[in-house]
Amino acid sequence: ALREAGHSVLVLWGSGEPVPEEIVGRLNGATVWTVPGLANYAAFRSFLVNETFSTARQLWRTFWLLRPLKGAGRALWQCSAWWFHDLLQLKCWERLLATTLANHHFKGVAVVSETAPSAEALCRVALRSGWPIHHFWHGLAGFTYSTRCIANHLHFFSQADRDFFIRHGWPPERAHATGHPRQSQLTAEIHRLRMKPSTQGGLR
Repeated sequence: ALREAGHSVLVLWGSGEPVPEEIVGRLNGATVWTVPGLANYAAFRSFLVNETFSTARQLWRTFWLLRPLKGAGRALWQCSAWWFHDLLQLKCWERLLATTLANHHFKGVAVVSETAPSAEALCRVALRSGWPIHHFWHGLAGFTYSTRCIANHLHFFSQADRDFFIRHGWPPERAHATGHPRQSQLTAEIHRLRMKPSTQGGLR
């Protein structure tokens, strides 16, 4: 739809797997960039060196500020290895995407993953650049922190999902029931099976 409206589309494919055959045809006319994993990216070492000390300093400062709170500093210390890893990975992805997209200007970005560091990093870059963020939601209804908490617009499979978020305070103009690309095929197949005469056997 974006291409038909005359927009140029850049697809950042960051799953680490090849683009599935079922959607290759949908990407005709779009520029597809397969995002390399950080470990395979040539500049990863420089990112690691630049961000390791700042990440460690940030965690140490947090630990020092929480020290007076009973149990808080100990809890932070116990989880510090995991948080250090996650924060460092997020910052490296953010630097990679900011460097790669430095010469681009987007009318909007769309993300699907809710927890991938690369998706959150893209959202953070978009926030700094003033690009609207669209999150295509594909999980169960809930409010666990993820990229959808950063997004300007949420796109749901169904009206029931949209109603859930509106009931919990999400602005209606920012919540959209847009379905899913596979739904039309699934609905057509269900309709075909329901119309199948019972005398032919099989599922009805």
